[in-house]
Amino acid sequence: MRKQQLPRVAGVKIWEGMNILNSLLFFKEAYQREEDIEKKEKLEKKFMELKLKLKNYKAA
Repeated sequence: MRKQQLPRVAGVKIWEGMNILNSLLFFKEAYQREEDIEKKEKLEKKFMELKLKLKNYKAA
């Protein structure tokens, strides 16, 4: 007997959480490599913004 296959429904995947995590990792590594103090401050600011964004994403 053949198994009956259900019709495939297009699923919607939300990648926002994964994108935030990937960005956090990128900015953390960039911060550690950077030698220029001004650029380092900008990277740290963006890193903190992403941490806050992730915290808000988890709370939702």
